Amino acid sequence: MVYKPPQTIDLDQHSQQGWMNLFEAIPDAMVITQYIDGRILMANPACIKVYGYTPQEMLGRTTIDLGIFKDLAQRNEAMRRIVDENEDFFMEMTYYDKQKNPRFGLFSGKNVITHGVQGLLIITRDITDRKQIESNLEDAKNRFNLLAKITSIVPWETNALLELQYVGPAVKHWGLDPAQSLNQPLVSIAQFSTPKKLTEALRSIIDGNAESYMACHSVTINHMELDIEIRAAPIRDAFGVVTGLTGTIQDVTRFINTERELRELAATDQVTKLYNRRGFLTKLNEHIKHIDSRRSADKRLLVLYIDLDDFKCINDQFGHDVGDELLLNVASSLTGTLRNTNIISRIGGDEFVALLTNTPAEFAEIVCQRVLAAFSNIVIKRANLRGVNASLGMVTVTNETAENALKRADAAMYKAKQNGKNQYRIE
Repeated sequence: MVYKPPQTIDLDQHSQQGWMNLFEAIPDAMVITQYIDGRILMANPACIKVYGYTPQEMLGRTTIDLGIFKDLAQRNEAMRRIVDENEDFFMEMTYYDKQKNPRFGLFSGKNVITHGVQGLLIITRDITDRKQIESNLEDAKNRFNLLAKITSIVPWETNALLELQYVGPAVKHWGLDPAQSLNQPLVSIAQFSTPKKLTEALRSIIDGNAESYMACHSVTINHMELDIEIRAAPIRDAFGVVTGLTGTIQDVTRFINTERELRELAATDQVTKLYNRRGFLTKLNEHIKHIDSRRSADKRLLVLYIDLDDFKCINDQFGHDVGDELLLNVASSLTGTLRNTNIISRIGGDEFVALLTNTPAEFAEIVCQRVLAAFSNIVIKRANLRGVNASLGMVTVTNETAENALKRADAAMYKAKQNGKNQYRIE
């Protein structure tokens, strides 16, 4: 009589054909080993894929003979749990296929009786690919955490309510605690000038009306004025439903300041620190865009074109140092004479222009007279130079290009110069 521990499956009492159909069709490797010596009594076709052995190669041999298990202690522990304690077991173990390649398997076992012989049913599911994916994910997680620690970029994730579920440790640079930011609205991480606008933009991704978001915001964080760039993209579940957002926050203050400085540098005359030609034309174009809404019958947008008379002679006689000092004095004189709402520029060697905004028509001549009077008071002591002459041309700006307005003012100035210099012409 065969000893039959509790919970033992008696395969002889099941439909032989049904059992064999299951045994042959199951995708996991199944072997039945003899209880006494561990020799394999049965092996299904899936063993080829899992172990690399055909069922015929496995029959009459043990898993030790085949070299499937190298960790005998772990294998023996599994067998003991089945044989001695009659315990079903599930265990992840390393095994080796026919080519001696290490694989990962999920093993389960059960006491069985087949053909009157007590044995052990061992089922092996190859989980090598799953373990590799898990390992890759763990590596990626570790690399991500390392990058998050050393970078100034702040990764973040929210749920569908735009509440932070993760925020990178780089927020500590701004005096924020990542843990205290969790479950708080993303917009609470800083004082935004337009938090509602940002929330609406992010909400449009959640609602499926936008695929991404990227914009710069000027914010205040712990009394620090910063420019930050926010990027966002949707997180989708297996059904494509947006369940939250992921993105980054980056401090771009230095980049913004550098870009601003470069723009100012490109638009600034290096001698006088006034606008150069490029900067002046940009400002003039901005005003021309709104000329119809700003212009009234008694107030105009005027361009004053100034050319210093005989400046080349001063340079040739006294040198460029004196010439530069004279240019600085002219710039200072114009700044002190004209309203601070006016835009003053040096557009060439001895040429200056001024944009006069909201200027009454009757003031045009007064402005020209004041400028010439101010120039007459300029003194360059080391050159014993007193007073500077200049020719002026002034025009009213219409709905035209900035270049055309400047060209007309230049033509008016040239007429003044032709009439004897140190005078003005208004057209």
